[in-house]
Amino acid sequence: MVIPLRMETTLCIRRGGLAVLGAVLLTSCVADSRNTAGVAIGAGKYDVDIKNAASDQASAGLFEAAFESVAPSNFGGGVRLRGIASSDDLDDDPNDLTPVAVQASDGEWFFHGTIDGGEGMQRLPIRFGLALRQFELEDKDASETAEWSSWGPRFEFAPEVPMSEWDSGSISVCGMFGLGYGRTTVNLTGATDDWDTDAVFFDIGAGFRSNLNGMVLDLGYRYLGSDYDQSDVSSGVFVRETDVSFSGVVFSIGGRF
Repeated sequence: MVIPLRMETTLCIRRGGLAVLGAVLLTSCVADSRNTAGVAIGAGKYDVDIKNAASDQASAGLFEAAFESVAPSNFGGGVRLRGIASSDDLDDDPNDLTPVAVQASDGEWFFHGTIDGGEGMQRLPIRFGLALRQFELEDKDASETAEWSSWGPRFEFAPEVPMSEWDSGSISVCGMFGLGYGRTTVNLTGATDDWDTDAVFFDIGAGFRSNLNGMVLDLGYRYLGSDYDQSDVSSGVFVRETDVSFSGVVFSIGGRF
């Protein structure tokens, strides 16, 4: 399979590098603190749908690292790094006589302010800030790449409601809803022009959280979607509308200090 992105040109996925981080050592953990740090890993599937061209799916992995600090005034901020990479078998059409190695990757930095009006071990963080994102498609056999580079505002609400609570911890139900907009530039291998478009990003998550003496463990489900509009026309060429998503199970470990 090859994924046609513009006119008669065929382009596919490039793998972006994911940061490899070492172990996170957390000391002086406090169960009801609102200063947090943690890492997460996930496994699931990655879908790529290029309008009127192709639709494919592959297994994928997710990695996150995040830090956030909220003062007693309920205001604060933080940063999160997220990376997703698919396997290189997005080309899974059994009718292809000459299958190719196709891979996707997606990375995001989210710099945000936070307001959290929760009390005790309840958390009601609302985050708003700037997201920098890059989605890449690569045809590894042909060494052809398409890159969507985006920047823009992002909003997120991630409530945590305890089901059971004691002095040194809690068991909670947690959720996440995120929405973002990106002004996007598309770069294609060998092209002298860039293409401009818009993108919308949306995240949905739900799961359970264990807070034991300030050590936090999460297990839940995530759906992370990105919709890139058809680009403008440059030199008679455009990039097709492209929708991508990750869905899967995510496990995280962190601390409150």
